Amino acid sequence: MRALYSQSIKPARGPDNLSFDAFQILWKYDKEMIVRLTNAAIRTGRHPAVLKWASGEVIWKPGKDDYTKLQADRSISQLSCMGKVVEEVVAELLSDEAERSGRLSAK
Repeated sequence: MRALYSQSIKPARGPDNLSFDAFQILWKYDKEMIVRLTNAAIRTGRHPAVLKWASGEVIWKPGKDDYTKLQADRSISQLSCMGKVVEEVVAELLSDEAERSGRLSAK
């Protein structure tokens, strides 16, 4: 649940057109579906391809004098929100395991 609610609901939707606020509403009504999907990805060790799709956009950086020059814009990648939730859970599990096993450096 923390992986779902720790994300900002402001970012643009990914290619599946589902936002974090949509998943937060779904969580209230069918949290088991989100948990099953996340657990299946972890159990099988596979991140479903549909959750890795991204759509890209180029946006202009504000305050540039000449937008025909390089570095006057930046590209952004909009990923699936559910994919981000799965990635967040896996990252947390890996971090916890590294701490438990003493594999994290003190530096």
